[in-house]
Amino acid sequence: MIQEAKYIAASHLGGMFMYAVDRDGRTYSKDDLNHVYPTSYRWTKTAIALTKGYTLNQIKAAALQHISRVANSKGWDEETVTKTRTSVNAATSIFEVYSAFMSDDYEQSVDPTFDAIKEIENPLADKTALETARAAAEKLVEKSIDPAALKTAITNAETVDADEWATQNAVDAATVALNTAIKHATDALAAKAKADEAAGFKVGKRDGEAGKSSAAKTDVVLKQPAAYQTGYANGYKLGADSYAAAQKALADKKDTAGAQPTQKLAKPTVTPTPMKKARTKTLATKTPAKKIVDSQLPATGDLVNTGLIMLGTVLLMTVGILVVIRKRRA
Repeated sequence: MIQEAKYIAASHLGGMFMYAVDRDGRTYSKDDLNHVYPTSYRWTKTAIALTKGYTLNQIKAAALQHISRVANSKGWDEETVTKTRTSVNAATSIFEVYSAFMSDDYEQSVDPTFDAIKEIENPLADKTALETARAAAEKLVEKSIDPAALKTAITNAETVDADEWATQNAVDAATVALNTAIKHATDALAAKAKADEAAGFKVGKRDGEAGKSSAAKTDVVLKQPAAYQTGYANGYKLGADSYAAAQKALADKKDTAGAQPTQKLAKPTVTPTPMKKARTKTLATKTPAKKIVDSQLPATGDLVNTGLIMLGTVLLMTVGILVVIRKRRA
């Protein structure tokens, strides 16, 4: 075909090329002539790519993109994928690129639907974010409070994800819608968890303040959601601490009221008087004259011992007599 086109151009020839596309890839055998069979249009697709001016590298890139697009949906095993990619990379012409996917026998072709131009005009959409959102939504839907909206977004995302030819805009829109539904479902669960925790906290605080045993919660509380149980535990601790403090204060008050206070005698305070000052005071103070009684000594005022005086007088008299007698004898 290329050679013919070049010859016509070089020879300045004209005319019309007539081609029956329904005979593309046919064998012209008796069975083929008497029946209508599907065709892969291998030659037609090659001719269109050539006339539109696409290069071999562009067609190869389109072929590799096609493999990535349809391999999973068509159930190709690793051997088929590797063999097809190897054939594409080794191709030296556009016809050989197409031949990596198809032959003239439609039924025996790996993928007779491959169209390089369609691939070029439809870049492969990146579905990574969409698939991540789908996985998160599917985990969330079972515990969602109102799963209807989330299920709708998941269904839409599944449809887009399954569409091999979905555009990037369609994929992005489905991802945004799914993430929005996920956020609404998550916010609803968070609000419920907050309410459950507050309710559990209130009951736990009340039980703690009442002095109830923490074991009492096993019957009812453990049947509640996890957030309720967390709230109950926090509330119970606060209430129990308050109860313990109140009981201690009451016990301290009883102990204080029952104890008998012991009064300690105050030690007398002795203020020492400086000796110098006492002497000065004694000297400065006039001692009133005492009235001397006959039985008192005039000098000291002490009582007179009459017996001693009489004994002393007798002794003196005796001594005097003895002295006189001695003198006379002498």
